Amino acid sequence: MNNVRMILIGGLLLAFSPGSVLAQSGHDLFQQALMQERTYGTLEEAIQLYERIALEFTEDRALAATALVNLGGAYEKLGMPGAHDAYRRIVEEYPDQAELARRARDRLEAMRGPAAPERRVSSVPDPTYTLLIEDFTRSAQGRNDYDLSPDGRRLVRSFGEERSGIYISDPLTALPRLIMPARDPAVSFHRPRWSPDGTRIAVLGGTQTPESGLTGWFILIMDLEGNEISRIPLNMRGSSWVQAMAWTPDQQALTYGNRGGIYSVSLDGQETELAGEGVVAGRTWVGGYSLDGSWLAFSGGDYGASGFDVWVMPAVGGPARRLTQHPAMDIRPSWGADGFLYFVSDRSGS
Repeated sequence: MNNVRMILIGGLLLAFSPGSVLAQSGHDLFQQALMQERTYGTLEEAIQLYERIALEFTEDRALAATALVNLGGAYEKLGMPGAHDAYRRIVEEYPDQAELARRARDRLEAMRGPAAPERRVSSVPDPTYTLLIEDFTRSAQGRNDYDLSPDGRRLVRSFGEERSGIYISDPLTALPRLIMPARDPAVSFHRPRWSPDGTRIAVLGGTQTPESGLTGWFILIMDLEGNEISRIPLNMRGSSWVQAMAWTPDQQALTYGNRGGIYSVSLDGQETELAGEGVVAGRTWVGGYSLDGSWLAFSGGDYGASGFDVWVMPAVGGPARRLTQHPAMDIRPSWGADGFLYFVSDRSGS
């Protein structure tokens, strides 16, 4: 029955744009996607084919919109983010495909649910705020990056300029304690990150030059007293700046992003490309891994009119999916203990 349905669908789609070599190639890919999804049950492969069709064969509007419908369905079957974006694209970009747009609106309505999010928000009490470190911003000159320890009791910070170095506030409310001064004024440290077990700290380092800015990037691993454990050089493909990094859940590697893509480097210096150059238009800011270790969150974009949006991708590499689309700066994505993905934004309004 599945094979019969695939033949019928292919025949219907072919009628929309007969005779075109490009459209025929698109239909061939569509048949392959259907085969992967319905015959072999390999939804990940089907998703890649549907995404390719929606990207490369936009002139065949019926085919592209149908690929997006199937793409949304495949994402829903896997329980992966991306279905909402696929259906939204049909509604916004293919309103002339009336039946497909209606199906997409129906799925969006069904995914919206019976107002459960409103009940969840209304049941949360108003937040309370406590001043933890009074000198947090006043004492910092230049760059001021921080990270909370896994147990939430300590804070590691990097200060720039006249107080350059890595500091720990231990306990959290104490004044900062310098554990690693910047001994070389040409070397800059930033973006400190606790290891998941709280026993080590990784910081990004680079050499400042008047001609090229920060170059010679590396990751320095230290213990909680500031003793260097190892130094891992980075292969800076496509960019001269690293925005942020995150430990992998198994603590055997660190993942970082730049304008060239997203990469994972093991503690012995072996690099793996997770998403190549052009994964997003602009810079990539690695946030962190989901609680089950299967997803990597990052923000991507550029400073200026385009802003940054939040994205996710499979932890082992693969197609990235955009979760927010807004001209504001949506940055620093991080998973909470409740499994939700949180991020910082400068959006205004309610």
